[in-house]
Amino acid sequence: MKNVKKQRVVIDTLSPLILTRMSNSTVMTDTKVTISGTILRGVFADRYIACRHLGKDAHKDPAFRRLFFGGLRFVDANPVTCGMRAIALPFSLQKEKAKSGTKMPDIQDLLKTPKPKLGYKSLRGYAALSEGDGCIVPASVRTSIALHMSRSGAGERLVGSSRDGGIFNYESIDAGQQFEGAILGAEEDIAELLAACQITGGKLHARIGRSRFTQYGDAEITLPPREDAEADGFDIEGNLEDGTIFLRLDTAFLPQTEAHGALPDADVLLQAAIAPQMGAGFSLGRVYAAAAEVENFVSIWGMKQPREYGLAAGTVFELKKDGVWTDEDKANLAALCTDGIGRRRTEGFGQLRVWPRQSLVLTTTDEEWIVPEKDAKIRAQVQRILDRKRMEQLCIYAYEDVAAMHGLAGKTHFFARLLTLLEQANRAGTDVRAQFRALMNKQEHHDDGQIRARDRSETPFVRSLRAIDLGGTSLYELLTGNAPLPYTTGSGRSWMEAVGGKETQNLMETVGLTAADFPEDGAAFYVYFQQAFRYARKKAAGVQMRRDA
Repeated sequence: MKNVKKQRVVIDTLSPLILTRMSNSTVMTDTKVTISGTILRGVFADRYIACRHLGKDAHKDPAFRRLFFGGLRFVDANPVTCGMRAIALPFSLQKEKAKSGTKMPDIQDLLKTPKPKLGYKSLRGYAALSEGDGCIVPASVRTSIALHMSRSGAGERLVGSSRDGGIFNYESIDAGQQFEGAILGAEEDIAELLAACQITGGKLHARIGRSRFTQYGDAEITLPPREDAEADGFDIEGNLEDGTIFLRLDTAFLPQTEAHGALPDADVLLQAAIAPQMGAGFSLGRVYAAAAEVENFVSIWGMKQPREYGLAAGTVFELKKDGVWTDEDKANLAALCTDGIGRRRTEGFGQLRVWPRQSLVLTTTDEEWIVPEKDAKIRAQVQRILDRKRMEQLCIYAYEDVAAMHGLAGKTHFFARLLTLLEQANRAGTDVRAQFRALMNKQEHHDDGQIRARDRSETPFVRSLRAIDLGGTSLYELLTGNAPLPYTTGSGRSWMEAVGGKETQNLMETVGLTAADFPEDGAAFYVYFQQAFRYARKKAAGVQMRRDA
């Protein structure tokens, strides 16, 4: 694959996700912590088939076969931490055993260390790697376990219990987390896929995993601008030394010969997969590997695929050449990395990446993690998370303010009218407050010249605004004057204090964010008053207010 482009696929979980691990147990269903390339391909294939109305004949369509069974590679979506996609840590990594007084353990890489130190143990899991300074930041995925009851018959569903006592547990990935995968392929193939899927605004709603049509599996997919694949994990030139380069498996590898039992040695499998592409003169040195079991559930069949065996993501090894690497050798390796090795490569299996030679340090996501000032990706991620927390806090402020209101009886239609004007202002432009103020000005005076002068000064609409107190100030002054809005620092409130206090301020300072990055007009104005008007309409109608309304 030449001139390969990478389309990042960012997935935000909107509800819990169940990504079933391999298990024969019917009592406990545990979840994976990554979204496989197989699932990603399925999401886009479903969308493609629906948009092009292919139905059950999709396999007969040449373009469908070319995109989903040939030209494109759908790479696993791993958890995101510190704004970066985490990787499966190489099996060659070890960390120092815990010692009193040591804040963070030292780490060593057996692949790069001629004489390993004693007193170290394996370091496993997923982590983000900042190649600029060699920082490894462990990634964690929040999960929960829920108890479910089997109620297969109509009678059991009405009663709400199982006569046979059938119960089982689901482990699921919690909502509010982010994962990142990729689609690799030629520019024209990726563009054709996205165009056929009718994706507008770079976003796509999807249902993922088990029980995805009930309470699980709701997710939003964001597709940032495409970039060159070589920009991430493919620095071959900078990591060649003495004719040797280190490579890691970014995803599991399934050998060409299907294995359903004991595997041959890892070096034999890897050599057989790499030799046809790299040619003579190349051999493998040290290999640190672990076996992987792969099993998928195919919903259209209603059954599992046969379990297969290969090498796990995180396998790392030396690739050596007796002699000088030519430009052709480097190009062949770059193509091998993006194309993958082994079987089921369209599902992202067998993806290779360069494992950098730099020294590494283990760190955390707290104040020890010093974010590079130029890393706009991390800064944007932190800003997005904090802004979501801020909006949640504004909804709480709106609830508290409306709960303290009095004299709202009979004003249900009044608040419905305010909501209508607010929605008009929001659609009109980004400066929601200015747009809303302009609409309010049109409500201040009667247009009918026959109305007496003494009544012409104010409309009933304005008198209602003046009579309602919101957060200590009349609604009229808040919406048309210069009074501090109830959720702003001018009113004495601080969303930063409410959502984390000093820790939030420290985090903002670390990534270079200030209060100016969170404007008090615009979206904030819209969210606060939308919730306030909704709560007030419920209260005016005598309906019990709920904070999650």
